[in-house]
Formats: sequence, C-alpha cells, structure tokens
Amino acid sequence: MKRINNYRSWFNLLFLTTFLAFGCKKDHSINELKQKYNGKYAIVSATVDKQVDVNFDGVANTELLKEITTLKDSYLELIIRDNVKSYVFSQFWQNQYFDSVDGKMPSVYDPSIIVNYVNQATVSSFTINPEQSKLILTRENIDSSFPLPDSVEILPNQNIKVRTSKSLYTSSGWQKLALTVVYERFIDQI
Repeated sequence: MKRINNYRSWFNLLFLTTFLAFGCKKDHSINELKQKYNGKYAIVSATVDKQVDVNFDGVANTELLKEITTLKDSYLELIIRDNVKSYVFSQFWQNQYFDSVDGKMPSVYDPSIIVNYVNQATVSSFTINPEQSKLILTRENIDSSFPLPDSVEILPNQNIKVRTSKSLYTSSGWQKLALTVVYERFIDQI
C-alpha cells in the first residue's frame, strides 16, 4: 500500500510540475507577445515603387509622406488580448475621395477635380508565425474596398513593415503602385 501511495505522490508531482510548466509557458508567451508588439505604431516611412505626383504640385516623388501631408495622421494598431488565439490588425490609411465628381471615380487626370483624404482602417485578425518574423492576416469576409496587405513583416528592431498594392489617382492619372510602409511603436497599451 505504501508503494502505491508513493507512485501516486510521484505521479501527482509529475502532473503538477508538467501542468505548471506548460501553463506558465503559454501565459509567458502571450505576455511576451503583448510586451513586444501590442500597441499603436506611427509611420516612419512610406514609399512607392515609382515616382508619383499625388499632391498635384508638378513634382513627382517616391516618398508618400511628402506627397500626402495628412499621412502622418495614419497609424497601425496591433491588439493582443489574453485567451484569444488570433489578434487584431488595424491599419489606418489616408484613402483618396473626390469632392467634385458626382459619385463616380474619375477615369483620367482632370485638374478641376478636388482630391481629399479620409483616414480609414483595414481590419483583420492576425497570428504571428513561430519565428516572430511576420504577421499572418486572415479575415472571414472579403472587402474589396479595403484589401489586406500583400505582406506584413516584423523587422529585427520590432518595427513593422507592410507591403501593399494600391492604385492612386495622380497627375498622370491612375497608377497601380507597390507601397512599402514602415511603422514604429509609440504607445504600448491600447
């Protein structure tokens, strides 16, 4: 009988140790991810693959922060919550809208068209790959007005690089562009 009690004690101790080790590790991982990535990110740089004149001043540029003055007001939010397997990705961006075109998009450049910007969000769920080198975005419903980025990379300094294909209305008409935006965290709690 003493031997059985001894086995039970060892089994209980082994079970408790295993439970604590795996339970704490999981909580530690969530806390680690929250500490590293949760928060609000400001734009450090926003570039396109070819020069464009988006502000219609006659000077083309690859630096979108110089072309879209309100872009500095856009940001990225990564929200990591406890006890949830996927997290929230919310990228705010200055999307173009047209004041003087009676509800339809212009097909070619027209200097009489007034272009303004509205800060709108593309939202999805995300997980982080095991190497913590990229975010994997998912969304149940496709929203063609707010397509998901092509890729989201975690840089070694924990900045976030987002690559997106987007058409912009420019002084040369509509141009399909490859955007690369780098974000740096400035608030760690949301």
